[in-house]
Amino acid sequence: MSDVDLRTVVAGAAALVLPSRNEGFGLPVLEAMACDVPVVCSDIPALREVAGDCAELVPYKDVDALVEALRRAVSDPHAVATSAARRTRAASFTWRHCAERTVEAYRLAVAKH
Repeated sequence: MSDVDLRTVVAGAAALVLPSRNEGFGLPVLEAMACDVPVVCSDIPALREVAGDCAELVPYKDVDALVEALRRAVSDPHAVATSAARRTRAASFTWRHCAERTVEAYRLAVAKH
């Protein structure tokens, strides 16, 4: 699947649901937010960091909470404030920002040793 095809599929979704218990970063969450798609995901550190307050976070394995969060996410998926916040949050994750944070982490590690 090409990047264009993937973006079309994601952008056409009613919501992204990611009930994961272990993520390294949470790229699907970021991609969905960039396409202004509501996100419902597990409340685990990596997804919480990427989503910020722009997703419905639910405890892992709490099916009832997942169902309710999904209902809320699709009931008004493109509320103006929510849409703007999602897109702004997603836009803050750039390769430049990633590189700057990586260099900063290396500098801190070197300074400690």
